[in-house]
Amino acid sequence: MKKAQLSYDVAITAVVLFVFAILFVVATFTYNEVANSMANNSVINQSNATITALEAGKATINRLDYIFITLFIGLMFAIIIASFFIPANSVFAFIYFIALVVIVATSAILSYVFGQITSNGYFNSIATTNLPITSHLMSNLPLYVTIVGFVAMVLLYAKPQQMY
Repeated sequence: MKKAQLSYDVAITAVVLFVFAILFVVATFTYNEVANSMANNSVINQSNATITALEAGKATINRLDYIFITLFIGLMFAIIIASFFIPANSVFAFIYFIALVVIVATSAILSYVFGQITSNGYFNSIATTNLPITSHLMSNLPLYVTIVGFVAMVLLYAKPQQMY
């Protein structure tokens, strides 16, 4: 991995989190609509296999919030660990800082777009009741990107040069 790619990793992480957050909101909404229509259909809901399958699907949908937080923590640890092991010259810290400012601005846009999508009447109840952790992380995405970006910058450029 090149030294310049670490700042891109922070940007890619923000985009991946945005994509998964939207995907999880849409998947939860879609499953709830399909499961409700299937449960209201007397031909479908009489089978024990159907009831078991709907309950298993609901259990999976209820875990999406925990999957998102696991993805978030995993990506953040990957950035921090990578920044510790990549040798870098502190001359490039200013370039990393400028890139981080752009990335934080981009993550603010992604956070705003997620907020606009989930403020819709259909998705608002899904985001607040079924995915509260995802909503919180996406609402505060610029803050978390800033924190992880600065920690990564410190770990990347504050190492002694003879370490590698």
